[in-house]
Amino acid sequence: MSYEKRVGERMDVGDLRVRWTRNDPEPRRRRRRKGPVAQPGHAYLRNVSASGAGVVAPTDPTLTPGKAVEVHVDDNAYFVARIRRVIPTTDAGWCFYGIEIADESPGFREWLTRMLDINRESVITESHWRSAY
Repeated sequence: MSYEKRVGERMDVGDLRVRWTRNDPEPRRRRRRKGPVAQPGHAYLRNVSASGAGVVAPTDPTLTPGKAVEVHVDDNAYFVARIRRVIPTTDAGWCFYGIEIADESPGFREWLTRMLDINRESVITESHWRSAY
């Protein structure tokens, strides 16, 4: 089965450490009855595109397909995404989360554009220049 449904170019970013948390849209009053508000945790952004991302994070049984998460690359660059798939990794206590971006900050759009531009530039090698003649 192929998961290549992204719109746009996928870019590997290695293991970029990010903050992430559940994005619970329920009113604060209702959330109190269900337990404490989720605390931000850390995760690792593995790849990203204009429409989605791959994140490795601690296993959380409450994070299932359809749930929303908020991912912060830095203080000004963040996005809200829906979980589309959860795949356990070989490292106990960690899962790979395939997420679809639903909303983003202007800072995240700038960060993504900058990263994609850097990635495109690094693909051009000396042999590419020589073959252009």
